[in-house]
Amino acid sequence: MVGVLGKLTSVRHRGARLDAPIVADHELVGCFRLRSHHGTWLGVQEDAPRDKEVCVREAPDKERQTDVWFFFKSANGSDEYGLCNYRTHRFMSFEPWEWATCNRDFINMWESFQLHEQGGKVAFLCRQGPKGPCWLTVESNWCVRTNRKMADAWEKFDLIPVDEGCGDLP
Repeated sequence: MVGVLGKLTSVRHRGARLDAPIVADHELVGCFRLRSHHGTWLGVQEDAPRDKEVCVREAPDKERQTDVWFFFKSANGSDEYGLCNYRTHRFMSFEPWEWATCNRDFINMWESFQLHEQGGKVAFLCRQGPKGPCWLTVESNWCVRTNRKMADAWEKFDLIPVDEGCGDLP
C-alpha cells in the first residue's frame, strides 16, 4: 500500500491490521520486541530528555506497548533497515553524540542500520557517526548507545516477533 512519507496508514502484517508509517523506499518486514543481553527490553520513554528517549525496562510493556518496533527494510536492494516505535510512530535515530533517540518522522541516513545475525541473536550496525560505523549497545547502567566498534555480548539482542494483538494497538 502506498502512502505519503511519514503519514500513518493502515497496512497488514501476518493478517493483522497495523497503523504504521509508510515509507516509499522501504517495506515493512515485521513487528518485534528486542531483548538485550542483560534481559532488559528496548523501548521508548515518551517524556524523557532527548538522550534518554530510547530506554530499557525490566519487563515487556504489555499495557502501552512502548517496546514494540516495526522493522522496515530498504527496497532499493541495500541491506539497510529502519526501526519505528509502535507507540510513538517515530524512527530510532543514531545521533552523532552516540545516543540512540526516537524522534524522527522518516528514515534518513541517521535512522538506517544494518542488521547482522550472530549466533541466534541480532546486532545493529549504525554506519553513520563521527567515529565511523558503531554497534547499538545496552550498557551495564542501562544506557542505550551507539559507541561500540565490535559486536560482543552487550551488542546482541533477541528478536521476539509480536503477532498477537499488534494490529489492535493505538
